[in-house]
Amino acid sequence: MALAIISLTLTSCFDFEFESPYEDINGIYLEHVQSYEYGGTKLLFSGNIGYLVSNDSMQIHDFTHVDSIFLLNVYQASYYISDFDIAGAYAFLACGILGLEIVDRNYEQPHIVASLNLDHARKIRVSGEHAYVVTGAYINVVDIVNIADKSNPILVSNISFNGVIIHMEVHSNLLYILLNTNEFHIIDVTDPISPSAVYVLPYNDSLIYRSFTVRDDYIYLSIVADIPGLITYRMQDNNELAITSEICCPGVFRDMYATTSYGLALTGSSYIFLLSLEYPAAPSISETISIDAQPEYGIIKDNYIYVLAPTFTPSLKIIEIKQVDQ
Repeated sequence: MALAIISLTLTSCFDFEFESPYEDINGIYLEHVQSYEYGGTKLLFSGNIGYLVSNDSMQIHDFTHVDSIFLLNVYQASYYISDFDIAGAYAFLACGILGLEIVDRNYEQPHIVASLNLDHARKIRVSGEHAYVVTGAYINVVDIVNIADKSNPILVSNISFNGVIIHMEVHSNLLYILLNTNEFHIIDVTDPISPSAVYVLPYNDSLIYRSFTVRDDYIYLSIVADIPGLITYRMQDNNELAITSEICCPGVFRDMYATTSYGLALTGSSYIFLLSLEYPAAPSISETISIDAQPEYGIIKDNYIYVLAPTFTPSLKIIEIKQVDQ
């Protein structure tokens, strides 16, 4: 049944123009307002303080005014930082072959609190008192680490998959995993010592899953079939996934990020897409903008989109979500 729905929606896709004709209807537009000639692979915020990782350093910047961002301090990790997350007063760094580093992220004097040897730490997400770390020589394991005592992290369990983990998120005691074998897994981690499978969106030879993001009960999954698309699923009370909508897209969404009101989608090209999540069951492409870079990572904070282009000439680009003058 699901395949039939997908096939039907793919044949009813609409044409999309890069220059949106709906600016006067949705009341917003995008404007590139600032660029910085430094960059990194990931940016996270705590209030007006931004944490930017690049190679083996975590740079701490003041983002109070987007036109005058300035460096506050730098934390030097023991190895290349593959990924990181922040929670409370701490930053949690996935440092490759050296594993996990827990850092007091106070910008006046950031310093390491503890470390844990893990096998090739690649990706990390923190939720509650646990960190979820993608590890393994084949990038196919999630290590679950108890971080209740920041000075003494403890590995409590792990989950192995039959494929490379290309993306991971944790929301509301659910762990979401996308594999390069074209499988999408949902794991219940209410008891992190004994995680259990909830749902598997199995291999589908007519679709390729490329990326996803999660907002509340909704999962937005980027797919490639005859043309790129975005499928919206909703988690039902019986833990089944139900398709609520599907749209065609002008490119493959390789990186996505969702807030309460908006979604952000990047294709690896110069185009940045803003999605409207006003009706979360039926997202739409609201606006788009092209910049002189090819961003690979993006995040939305307040009315600003921050994108990072780490290759060639590393840069940070800032786009404002602005209201149309009436």
